[in-house]
Amino acid sequence: MATSNAGADRWRSLMVGNSRWHWGDWTGDRLDRTCDDAQPPPDDLAQGQPVWAASVVPGALNRWSDRANWHIITLADIPIGGLYSTLGVDRALAVLGAGQRHGFPALVIDGGTALTVTAVDPNRHLIGGAIAPGLGLQLRSLTEKTAALPSVLPPAQLPTLWAQDSIGAIASGAAWGVAALVQTWLQTWRSRYPHGTAVMTGGDGPAIAQYLRAMNPTLTVDLHQDPSIIFAGIQAVRSERISEK
Repeated sequence: MATSNAGADRWRSLMVGNSRWHWGDWTGDRLDRTCDDAQPPPDDLAQGQPVWAASVVPGALNRWSDRANWHIITLADIPIGGLYSTLGVDRALAVLGAGQRHGFPALVIDGGTALTVTAVDPNRHLIGGAIAPGLGLQLRSLTEKTAALPSVLPPAQLPTLWAQDSIGAIASGAAWGVAALVQTWLQTWRSRYPHGTAVMTGGDGPAIAQYLRAMNPTLTVDLHQDPSIIFAGIQAVRSERISEK
């Protein structure tokens, strides 16, 4: 006999990033599907279905802020101590999701438009982090801000360090530079918390993980690759809010 889904706890999560709208479709605590969109949704989207949303773009969610079924998440909603006022809500949600899904203390390396690292201690208190230009942003900046350098896509594999043409040199500089920075973060983290959680996420996460494996395979041991970690953070905020009612 088929089971009815009429009473299922269906809802959507949304993270508005710098370049894309990231969606997750849920049934209760189960993430069923994710998708990305370069454009904002129509004003009448999901009028009845609950949406739990956060944004790094100021004002991006204003048109839905008065909807009864929309729940806008801010830093004040995230149960992590020591968050400073200008911390990106995406970073806070990601490290909360990492801790909820894989355990605290937690480190998240996000290879998005910006390359960020965020760390939280065993007591769920922010240690801190860093922000650098992301892999794609570095490559685009070289093309846009110079007269003669060509456009180069992020390499799928770690390129040779000693390139012999401009395209190879750009790929080498960006890939090895990002990999060396991430290596420093991981090694420092593991010296402090040998058994702490470390998660790689973001659109460039798989490529960066490949670079790390090529540099030093031990770097990716116990490194979780989790593209939906921000959604886990949104789900954690939602669960806590519901439990308080």
